[in-house]
Amino acid sequence: MLDRLANHPVLAQRPVIKQFMKFAVVGGINTVIDYLIFSALIYLLHVHYLAANIVSFSVAVTNSYILNRRWTFRRGSQQWRSEAAKFFIINIIALGISELLLHLFVERLHVSELLAKAMAIIVVLFWNFVGTRFWAFRGGASSLPG
Repeated sequence: MLDRLANHPVLAQRPVIKQFMKFAVVGGINTVIDYLIFSALIYLLHVHYLAANIVSFSVAVTNSYILNRRWTFRRGSQQWRSEAAKFFIINIIALGISELLLHLFVERLHVSELLAKAMAIIVVLFWNFVGTRFWAFRGGASSLPG
């Protein structure tokens, strides 16, 4: 079903939009993983929200790397070490942004942890797409038109 959606005629004429849509689907999956783990850690295990964010974000990022590499950017196995290093650097920065935003939203603006997490995810989505597309998985047939 996902491949059928990704091969829609309108998206086929706009490869960047198609790629962003695939990235968003993967992001949706990762958001569910991230949010469920985050919620379980803070509400069931009573882990501090910043520590819970590190754990849940790390699990989701690992899943993200696998799905984005294989489906969104359709990469082979040739450059995986370089791509993985770049991908994880982008996401370490994203984690820092997420931690900062969570802290600001929760401690300064008194937003609930779950709402703060949702707002941080939205901000980090754009950073991740740009960094992933133009640096980590740059080049190759998968990121070029056609």
